[in-house]
Amino acid sequence: MKTFELTCLRMYSLYLVFLGVPILLMAFMGYIFLTFRDLPDWAIITIIILIITYVIIIVLYLLKKVSKIPCKVSLDDQGIKIELLSRSIFFPGKVFESSWSGISEVGSSYEPQRQNRFYKVSFSRPSITIYIDHTQKLEDPDEETEFGRLLMGYVALANQNLADGSAQRIDTRNFYQSGWARNVTIFVWIIMAGLFVFKIIYPDTIEFWRIAQFSIVAGIWLLAYRMNNRKKKT
Repeated sequence: MKTFELTCLRMYSLYLVFLGVPILLMAFMGYIFLTFRDLPDWAIITIIILIITYVIIIVLYLLKKVSKIPCKVSLDDQGIKIELLSRSIFFPGKVFESSWSGISEVGSSYEPQRQNRFYKVSFSRPSITIYIDHTQKLEDPDEETEFGRLLMGYVALANQNLADGSAQRIDTRNFYQSGWARNVTIFVWIIMAGLFVFKIIYPDTIEFWRIAQFSIVAGIWLLAYRMNNRKKKT
């Protein structure tokens, strides 16, 4: 078996970090403002700055120490084994191992803002999806890591062996080729178009910097979606 030292995470842990932490701290800030209604302007500004600072610090800490877990990933033509090097509240165990017939999905995705790849591996038993993060820089979105070449090569071999229908073939769509990713992309385009139309019709309602801010965030998603769904160069 070939073994790689990488980092693993579960996608819902990112949702909890990016959504849960800001919501909790914003709720705390709202409680302060509702309880102490006579706060001077300098105190309000200070509280807002402190809350934003704490959100950034806590999110970065959780991403580094809690969400992403160092792991060893071993694979060969028989199957794959993912061994976490530390325990995490987001994983039901430390070792996840299966033959390729027990794997339902494997995908390789390119992240343009970080210029690296991450991989999705879905186990059938136990039913769990693990994302594997690879830190190697890849300027060409069509380039693949050594780990990715081995992983997708073994998956292609497994699908050839499963062509007799003895088991379900492994789905090789990447993160951005799923149905929900397509729906998110459509929704983002609709929101962006709606904001610009609303700005034209009611120019004094929405400040332009808010539209620009949303467009930057949306652009990161749209760029990643486009690069992972375009045809690769031959």
